Amino acid sequence: MENPKATNESTSTSTFIPVITHPTSSRPRREIAPIRNGSRFLSQAMWHLTVGASEAAYDMHEHVLCQSPVLAAMCSGNFRERASHSIQLPDDDAEACGYVVEYLFTQDCTLGSDDAQLARTANILGNVYILAEKYGLESFKTLTLHCIESLCPYFENQPVLFFRTAGHIYEGTPASDLEFRPFFKRTGLRFVPKLGSVCADEVVALVSCGGDFARDLTRVLIDHYSTSPHMRGLLWG
Repeated sequence: MENPKATNESTSTSTFIPVITHPTSSRPRREIAPIRNGSRFLSQAMWHLTVGASEAAYDMHEHVLCQSPVLAAMCSGNFRERASHSIQLPDDDAEACGYVVEYLFTQDCTLGSDDAQLARTANILGNVYILAEKYGLESFKTLTLHCIESLCPYFENQPVLFFRTAGHIYEGTPASDLEFRPFFKRTGLRFVPKLGSVCADEVVALVSCGGDFARDLTRVLIDHYSTSPHMRGLLWG
């Protein structure tokens, strides 16, 4: 998965924002790609966004933040953030939020699909999807879901990772999310036949945890093992 490229270049026609800082790290600053027609932001108030336990920091124009209806409410409502022009999101994943910020500025993102580090890639994409849902960024949710879908050929060899990732996304999103849940229901069947006995035991453990994910996972399993004597015997002995 790629990150925004570091750059020391400057230009009179483009605005390079925001700078991603690492208060506890000596790593160099990274900058998001330039915004076209950056002059339109000159009259907008600046806000300071701090994310995660690492306190990754972003300075952002109000117009950019307000593309998210949730952040727009913080900017315009009677919240303490309005007085300080500062928003703190300590519970959000800092790395995933970096991709959200990039999308807010560019309407695009350098999300990728790295099969060499499949577990890490799947986890990051899951966290990005959760934040896109949390902040009401429907187009970004769709983009992230396409990236998750592009990992499916690699999940063939690690099917249980697909179910773990799905469970993580279910846990972090509300039942009203109408993108990932239908995707899981139609895609989960693809990976059930790939489960061995050890993986199947883990999937059964996921079912036993209860909740929306367990319900939908059970339906996926039923859809498969109701027509597969082998899987029926594997799951239920």
